[in-house]
Amino acid sequence: MIARAIHTSDIHHADRLWVVLGGRIEDVRRTGERRYEHPHFDRPLRINGRRHDVPAKLLSRINQLLKLESANDPAWTAAGDWPRHSKPPAAPDPGTGHRPKSRPVARATSKRT
Repeated sequence: MIARAIHTSDIHHADRLWVVLGGRIEDVRRTGERRYEHPHFDRPLRINGRRHDVPAKLLSRINQLLKLESANDPAWTAAGDWPRHSKPPAAPDPGTGHRPKSRPVARATSKRT
């Protein structure tokens, strides 16, 4: 869907993203609050509906949902179907069970006198 984090100050854009990601927005009567509910979160998020900016908490939850959606994307989790720009992880060493780390090789240096 979207490869990078969302940074917007437009509440209408954030509302559309929230609904597209499976959330529900409810206006609380006579208070001016809006309640943002989503099945992945235990508690709804309440914000002031009279303001026209986007609270940081709402942005962080939208970004959490985007990360969760990309983490569960079947194209990335299918066996042998790795993105073109990266390699699959190396197999663990049969002796130790640890994956090899790609660290630069330290070369011996000699002092010049």
